[in-house]
Amino acid sequence: MVWFSFSIITCWTALGGVLIIGVRAGDPPVMIFGWVRVCVFTMLVALAMAELCSRWPVAGEQYSWVALLAPRRVSLQLSYVAGWFMLTGDSPTPVGARACAFSPVPY
Repeated sequence: MVWFSFSIITCWTALGGVLIIGVRAGDPPVMIFGWVRVCVFTMLVALAMAELCSRWPVAGEQYSWVALLAPRRVSLQLSYVAGWFMLTGDSPTPVGARACAFSPVPY
């Protein structure tokens, strides 16, 4: 459950900064099939999280599910770790994505 925290690391925001890599690597085929692959795996994560949400509706985020589903003796510690994973993943990623998006790209 702790690893679900890594699935919410604003991948859509970070995508804008790396589009030039797909353009240089193989143009439309690489970008289109890469996009489809990312969409499929994102939907699989969304389905798994929707299943958890329908079974255990909570007011919090993934750390609440970690607290519910982990063994009792380590549930608080793992919930704490999951919360910090989410905080450290959600905070700097948009900043890095914007830095990539607005950096000068040599053509």
